[in-house]
Amino acid sequence: MLHKKVLSLLSFLKHAICLCTIY
Repeated sequence: MLHKKVLSLLSFLKHAICLCTIY
């Protein structure tokens, strides 16, 4: 499903932002 892909992408971006703010 496209919606599921979008959700996974959003969660991935959220994790990436968290990692960026940590470093």
